[in-house]
Amino acid sequence: MHDNEEPQNATPEPRGRPSRSTLIKAVATVAVTGLVGGAGWAILANGKPREVLLEPTFSAGTNPFMPPIGQDRSGVTGPPGAGGKQAGDTAGLYGDNGGHPSCDVAGLVTNLQADGIKANAWAQVLHLRPEEIPIFAAGLNPMVLRADTLVTEYGYQDGRFLPYPAALQAGTSVLVNDHGEPTVKCFNGDPLTKGDPDWADFAGPAWPGFNPGAITSIEPSGNAIHQFTTFNMDDGQPGGRTNAGDDPAQRARVLAAINARREATDARQKADAEVKEAANARDEANKKYQAAKDAQGDFEQAQRAERAAASEMQTAWNKAYEARRDANNLRTKANMNPGVQVLENQAEDAERRATDAENDYTAKKTDYDNAQKNVESKRADADAKDREYNAADEDAKRLEGDAKQLGEDAKAKEDLATDLEKQAGLKAPVSKQDGDSQDTPKSTGKPDDAVVPKNSDKSQDAPKDDGKAKDSNKSGDPDKSKNTDGPIGGDGDKGKQQPPDSKPPDHKGNGSGQHGS
Repeated sequence: MHDNEEPQNATPEPRGRPSRSTLIKAVATVAVTGLVGGAGWAILANGKPREVLLEPTFSAGTNPFMPPIGQDRSGVTGPPGAGGKQAGDTAGLYGDNGGHPSCDVAGLVTNLQADGIKANAWAQVLHLRPEEIPIFAAGLNPMVLRADTLVTEYGYQDGRFLPYPAALQAGTSVLVNDHGEPTVKCFNGDPLTKGDPDWADFAGPAWPGFNPGAITSIEPSGNAIHQFTTFNMDDGQPGGRTNAGDDPAQRARVLAAINARREATDARQKADAEVKEAANARDEANKKYQAAKDAQGDFEQAQRAERAAASEMQTAWNKAYEARRDANNLRTKANMNPGVQVLENQAEDAERRATDAENDYTAKKTDYDNAQKNVESKRADADAKDREYNAADEDAKRLEGDAKQLGEDAKAKEDLATDLEKQAGLKAPVSKQDGDSQDTPKSTGKPDDAVVPKNSDKSQDAPKDDGKAKDSNKSGDPDKSKNTDGPIGGDGDKGKQQPPDSKPPDHKGNGSGQHGS
């Protein structure tokens, strides 16, 4: 059995909330093996962590699961009533970004489906099977923490999840389950479970306004939540949202968008692979073209050599013919004048010259025959190389056509996925700090190295509460100008202006929610 698995005789808790025994064993495993990934905390003898990692907004944390799938908000300060244990169905506990969700659920699922080992580790934290991730994610709700919150966060390294205690700054975007528990940190895709309010020691640089006494620990609601009473982070007014798992039509839209995005991702990967294969085929065709061109050059050179050999052979034949004619004439003359030594000597000299000329002709004839054979060989080689190039060119053209078609198909599927994501309200703008990359954030594992926006010291200063509602946007920054100080808890409407002709939604469910399904 793996250290982070439940013993078979243990009674598992509902999916979405790992059992305490699982968490303790996972934490103990990390402490014993030393695979904490630089989380900067240790375990005491009683099993409680010594230090809690402070994670400001826009922080990748330790060993993140993936690149950001959501956008945090800066300048959010804890409202009145923040701190201590809060039930997940507490009115105003969470902020809502309204028409632009804080997290991209489809992006979360797509990233996990691209890596089966990572998906398995992620699913283990929440007591899921990897194939259940899409339907589970479709039931999560994008929210924004309104108070600094304790959680147990799970990083990822070498195929395993790595749990560590963390305090998330107000303004951190999370996905919340139907019992009001933060379940995913959207800036890095890390799964989350409940934090322990007994944790007291904190590590890492504190953000302006951090108060250990005002930190919140969220407890799961007794019943599934069907209607969340939220706080609109844009207009500073109370609001509400139906639990994602309770709206069959919305759930269907989310799943359709997730499936469409997966198909689009697969199609794009296939198109990219075809483009690469087509490029390789074109490179190979270009090489064969050059080889055919070189072979044609060799053939033409052989033809020139053949013509030169033919010319030399013809010249040698002419010389041999003339030498033999002169030798025959002198021999005839010598025979007609026997005893004339001069004529005999001239005839013999002419015959030797004729024999040498005939031997030279024979050699030139051999050179010509060899040149003819070389021409035929080079012709055959050039023809073969030309056929190879033509075949390679046709193959490259076919692959280029296929790549173009696959690219068009992928684009169509991407457009469809984007439309479905818009209809489902899934796509969120991903935060990108100055100079940051959208690749998986790198972490040195040291709390001091947590990723913090360059302007965080200014943007996250706690605004002074002068008791007046902030009705105007004088600064031009939507995150800072809106009222984020609505109270948490109470009866859900005290201190808040309710919309006309409306009443606070009933945030207590009847237990029939889709928790962990």
